Amino acid sequence: VNLFVKDGRAAVHLVHLGEVRELPPGNTIVLEYREGQWQRRIAPLEVEGVLLALKQPPAEPGLPLMPGILYNRLFN
Repeated sequence: VNLFVKDGRAAVHLVHLGEVRELPPGNTIVLEYREGQWQRRIAPLEVEGVLLALKQPPAEPGLPLMPGILYNRLFN
C-alpha cells in the first residue's frame, strides 16, 4: 500500500490489485504499530502535505467484535 496525493486529496495505491482509490476524509481508519501493539490512529494523517481527517471512534463503545477473516491475514 502506498499513500500519495491525487488531485489535491489523499489516495492509496493498492499494489497487489493495481488500483488507485481516494481515501474518504472522515471515513478512513488507520492502524499504527506503536509500543509493541497495533493501535488506532485518531489524529489526522499527513500525506505529502495534505491532511486526511480520520474516522473517530464512537463515543459509546459498541458490541465487541470477534476477529474475522481479515484478522489472520493482517496480524498473523
